[in-house]
Amino acid sequence: MALPCGIALCAPFVFQASTIRPRAKQKPARKRAIVAGTGGSGHSAPEVAGGARGDRSRLPWFRLILIAILVLTVPGLRARRIKGFSATPPVGEALAEFGECQGLLLAWDNDLTEPQYRVLTDIVRHARNRLEVCLLVADESQKHSAATTLRQAGVSPAHVSFVVVPLRKTWARDFGPVFVKAADGRHEMLDFVYSPTTLPHLNAEDRVPQGLASALAMPVTEVPLALDGGNLLSNGQGLLVTSEATLKDNPRRTKEEVSQTLRHYVGAQQVVFLEPLYLERTGHVDVFCTFTSPDTVLVGRYEDHEDEVNAAILDRNAQRLAKVRTPHGPLRVERITMPRRGPNKRFWSYTNVVYANGLVLVPVYPELPAQLNEAALATFRRLLPTWEVVGIDATPLMELDGALHCATANLYRLGPEK
Repeated sequence: MALPCGIALCAPFVFQASTIRPRAKQKPARKRAIVAGTGGSGHSAPEVAGGARGDRSRLPWFRLILIAILVLTVPGLRARRIKGFSATPPVGEALAEFGECQGLLLAWDNDLTEPQYRVLTDIVRHARNRLEVCLLVADESQKHSAATTLRQAGVSPAHVSFVVVPLRKTWARDFGPVFVKAADGRHEMLDFVYSPTTLPHLNAEDRVPQGLASALAMPVTEVPLALDGGNLLSNGQGLLVTSEATLKDNPRRTKEEVSQTLRHYVGAQQVVFLEPLYLERTGHVDVFCTFTSPDTVLVGRYEDHEDEVNAAILDRNAQRLAKVRTPHGPLRVERITMPRRGPNKRFWSYTNVVYANGLVLVPVYPELPAQLNEAALATFRRLLPTWEVVGIDATPLMELDGALHCATANLYRLGPEK
C-alpha cells in the first residue's frame, strides 16, 4: 500500500483548533483550503539488497517491526483524523436565540429599496428597548445615509451603534458571528467560512466577524467549515440543527467530519441534519424551523394539496426531530402552517423570527389571508406566553429570498469580559 511521505513512525494526524487574535494574513487561501489532509505522493517499499523484491525471509528484524507497525496503524489513520478534535475540549457551547443577549446585529445595504429599508427600521424600532442595536455600514457615507433613514422613520440614531466594515449585503445572520459560551463563562465569537453561491469573488462579508470582533475588543476563532448562520439552530443545551445543504457546502468532508467539527467548536452533543425544502434557494433550516425552548422546536407544515413534495419533506423532518432526546426528555415538536409558495416561487416563512429578550418579531404578509397571519402569531403566543409577540411585514425582504431572521444576528456580548 502506497503511503504519504512522512506517515511512517509519525503520530496520527490531529487537527487542532486555533484561536485567532487577530486573524493572520492568510485569508485568501482560506476559501478553498477548508479541509486539512495528509496529501503527498506515495512511494513503494524499496527493494531489499541481496534478494528478490518482497523476499521477507531476508529482511532485517527492525524492518519487520516497522512493517508490523504500519500494518496495524494504517487502517485507523482516517478514523483518527475524523476524531482529531476529541483530544481537546470544545471551544464553547452554542447559545439559544431565545436566551438573554445584549445586542442585535443588522447590516445596511445601499442597494435596498425603500420598502426594504422600512423592514429594517421596523426591526430597530421594536428591538431598541430590549437590547442594543448594532448596525453594520460599509463607510461613513453609508452611516450618514442609514442615520438619515432611521431619523425619518422616527428612530433616533442615538439608539444605534454603528460599525464600519466592508459590506455589500444585508443578510447579517448568514455572515455574522456565531457566539459560544466557554466552560469558564466567557463568550467568544466564531467565524465560519461564508461562501455564497452568488458572486463569491465579491465576498467582502466573510471578513465581518473579524471586523466586529476588533470593534468590540472580543476574541474570535476561525472555524474551518463553510456554514451560513441561517442554517444553524441551537437549543442552547447541546442540540444543533442544520440542513443537508451544509454537507454540499463542504464537499470534501464526510458527514461525520462535519459533525465532529461542530462538536468541537460549538459543543454540539447532537447534530441533526434535516432535508432542505425542494426548490428553496438557500437550503437553510430557519426557513421552516425554530427553537422556542430547550425542549421545543417549531416546524413548518404544508398542506398536501398545496405542495405535496415539500409537505412530505417537512413531515419527515418533524418525525426526525421527534426522535431526538434532550435532558428534559423527548424533543417536543410543534407545527405551524406555512403559506404555499406564491407565483414568484418565494417561500413564505413564519419561523424566520427574531428573538430579543422577551420580544419575538414574527414575519407576516399582508397580501396573504389574514387568518394565516393571525394563526401564526397565535402559535407564538401559545408557545411563549410571557413574551411580547409582534408581527412585522416582511414581504419586501421576501423579494430577496429572506425575512426577519435572515436580516439579523443575536449578539450575546458587546465587549470584553473581565
